[in-house]
Amino acid sequence: MRWQNFVDSKGKFSIMMPGNPTKTFGPYEVPGLPPSAMITFKTKDKNSVYLVIYVDYPSEFLKGLNLEEFYDNAREGGLSNVNGILRGEQRIRLNKYIGREILATTSLEKPNDTVIKNRIFLIKNRFYILSITSLRGQASVIDHNKFFNSFHFT
Repeated sequence: MRWQNFVDSKGKFSIMMPGNPTKTFGPYEVPGLPPSAMITFKTKDKNSVYLVIYVDYPSEFLKGLNLEEFYDNAREGGLSNVNGILRGEQRIRLNKYIGREILATTSLEKPNDTVIKNRIFLIKNRFYILSITSLRGQASVIDHNKFFNSFHFT
C-alpha cells in the first residue's frame, strides 16, 4: 500500500498514512461537560491499523487543568476500553507541547498477542490520539516511525 500525506484542514493536522483513511464521527461524553464529537481517521496495511483521533474540549474545561492528571485519565480510559495492560510510558514533546507515548498489549486470540502504541497530545483545546495496533512481531518499525514522526498540526 502506498503511503501518502493526509491533511485534515478542519482537524488542523497532517500525517503520513498508508492509503486513504476513512473518517468516522462518534459521540464523546465527559461528565460535567457538554457532549462533543470524536473524529477518527482510520487506515491499515497488511500488518497494522493506524488511527488519528481528535476531540475538542471547551475552553472552560482547560482552565486550571492538570495536564499530567489529564494524560493519566486518558491512558487509563484507553487501557480500559481495550482490556489492555500497560507495558511502557514516557513523556514526549511535539514542538512546545508535552505529550505521552504509551505502549500496551491486549488479547485478540492469545494473551498479549496485540501491541498498541499511542501518542497523545493536548494542543490548545484539541486532544489528539495517534494510535497503531499490530499483532506482536508483525509491526514495521520503519512504518510506525513514518506515521508518528510525520504528524504536524497547524
